[in-house]
Amino acid sequence: MSQHDLLPQCSFAPPRSTPLPRNGAQIETDPVRQQSLGKKTARGVMWMSAQSFGVKVTATVGNLVLMALLFKEDWGVFALAIAVKALLDITGRIGMRQILVQRHAKFDRWATPAFWMALTAGMIASMLIIGIGPLMADQYDQPDLVWMLVILAANSPILAMGMVPQAKLQSQMRFKAIASIEFTAHVGALLATVILAALNFGPFSFVIPLPFMELWRSAAFWYLARPRIRLTPQFRRWKLLMADTSYILVTDVLSRVVSQADYLILGLFHPIALVGAYSVAFRFSTQSMSVVTGNLRQALLPALSKLQSEPTRQLRAFLRAGRMLTAVYTPVALLQAITCEPLLRLLYGEKYLESIPVLQILSISMMLRAINGPSVSLLRSQGRYRTNMLLQIIYTLVFVIVAMLVASTWAAVELAIGVSVVAVAFGPIQTYVAIRSIGGSWSDVVGIYVQPVIAGSTAFALTWTAGLFIPTNLSDPVRYCIEIVIYTLLGVGLYAAIVRWIMPALWSDLLRQFEGVNPLPLRRFSRKAHQHQMRP
Repeated sequence: MSQHDLLPQCSFAPPRSTPLPRNGAQIETDPVRQQSLGKKTARGVMWMSAQSFGVKVTATVGNLVLMALLFKEDWGVFALAIAVKALLDITGRIGMRQILVQRHAKFDRWATPAFWMALTAGMIASMLIIGIGPLMADQYDQPDLVWMLVILAANSPILAMGMVPQAKLQSQMRFKAIASIEFTAHVGALLATVILAALNFGPFSFVIPLPFMELWRSAAFWYLARPRIRLTPQFRRWKLLMADTSYILVTDVLSRVVSQADYLILGLFHPIALVGAYSVAFRFSTQSMSVVTGNLRQALLPALSKLQSEPTRQLRAFLRAGRMLTAVYTPVALLQAITCEPLLRLLYGEKYLESIPVLQILSISMMLRAINGPSVSLLRSQGRYRTNMLLQIIYTLVFVIVAMLVASTWAAVELAIGVSVVAVAFGPIQTYVAIRSIGGSWSDVVGIYVQPVIAGSTAFALTWTAGLFIPTNLSDPVRYCIEIVIYTLLGVGLYAAIVRWIMPALWSDLLRQFEGVNPLPLRRFSRKAHQHQMRP
């Protein structure tokens, strides 16, 4: 995707009678400014992707170290604690950052009431998290949950204080700054977690660094953005924000229910060690997607919001970004699925055997769920908060019912299958609803998935077949290492070759992106590769 292909230019300006979009968003009519917007968005996506890759690599290495230092029971207790915190912490769910980004033209007007509303929500969330600690410890027979939740409760008000300056940076499309802050925060917290785990802090290793990470993020956002916040809370404007934020709040709380309910439900019927094994698999399967799509949503939301009055361009921008995201994430998901068994056996022997089939199932499903997050960004950029909420209500009800039925009868593998089927079925429906109002169709939805899935399935099926010819008389460590190398090099190489063959336009777009942000040697390589691709 070129730096301005993501948001194609218009060759004409709209007439004077063109109505203004909702919330006072400005209409971009200057071709130079439109090109600038496209470049900023493309650069934003690439900066977020670069940050995501760095976080992915460090988090993967860190989690592999933590798996050696900690027990499955430690992972299980942490999974329960973070699930409770996620369900009760409405601070990040109240939607202030998204509202401010959408209302970027009048940011200063809404910054003060948004700040005080978010801080109030953070304080309430802290009290709720602390209050429910004893009840959860008694329900799951895990006394450590009480103090773990006390530590996690400190996160909420700190997170609230950083929301407005982060929204200002995002609305200004300063993605390089956001990516740098997020990267240093995640890496710092991960290093602290590893050190604490080595010092035998057990499940507390996960939670102790989190308030410090959040404090760094908020302080850095304030230093760079410096929004104007008044001491008066401006209560009269709170109700004007509540209409949109109420929909976002309900939607995101339900989203958290979906992301955490399987841990809590599994823990009601099975030992904490099985919850830990499921948690390890879920953490690895979702890590790459959540980082990549979450940062892409930060880049897409302000860009799509600026195109509220131009549905054709908005649709083209979304579909192009969706195809690129699916094409990039497909090999990552399939590579996770195919290499997880030799990798876990090589590093930990039989310690995490229960996690392997769960990780394989969830990784494959993630390949088809990468577009779900950007679909939410599109709905919110259009101001369709109520539609987004109704979709999430239906999804949450189906998800919880299926999870309860499966977990009460079977175990972790069957639970992974059940929740994956529900999630994969919901994604295309949500995408279709998001694009229908701006001229999209089911064929557009199918176009996002089909070619990357065909390319990925073909490449990694051939790769898995090649792995069958590895000699069986080798020692286990040697055979596992050979499998990992073959799966990685052959799988990714075949996938790239197939994408270049069946999706030449997308291949050219991906190459052009490297010209914007990568180091000079790679930039020259991508430019030469792109020029070679464009030759007749």
